[in-house]
Amino acid sequence: MSLAEKLKILRLEHNMTQQDVATRISVARSTVAGYEKKERQPSLETLAALADLFDVTVDYLITDKTMNECINLDTSNRALPSDEAAKLLARYKKLSPDSRRLLMDFIQILEKSEQNTQKRQNL
Repeated sequence: MSLAEKLKILRLEHNMTQQDVATRISVARSTVAGYEKKERQPSLETLAALADLFDVTVDYLITDKTMNECINLDTSNRALPSDEAAKLLARYKKLSPDSRRLLMDFIQILEKSEQNTQKRQNL
């Protein structure tokens, strides 16, 4: 599957328009359209931004490898997520970009609240 095909599929899976993608990676909508029509090729920086946006590897975007082939499955040096964390991540990935930003803002509010609570308890 080509980069163009993968980008379009990923964009649709994430319920994003070309304008949404363009805004998130700081390019024009026509540029994203060009990537999807094989009329343009993204720079390395843009590839990295696209990979980050869609939570995939650059390797996945530019090769014929599947996602599983691009992920390092050696988990010996890292903890596997708990069931709760895995469920949370799966739910997060289903959210729209706007909802993801709202969730991250809410998490920051919770973290600050907990820090303030800890400070008061230490006094």
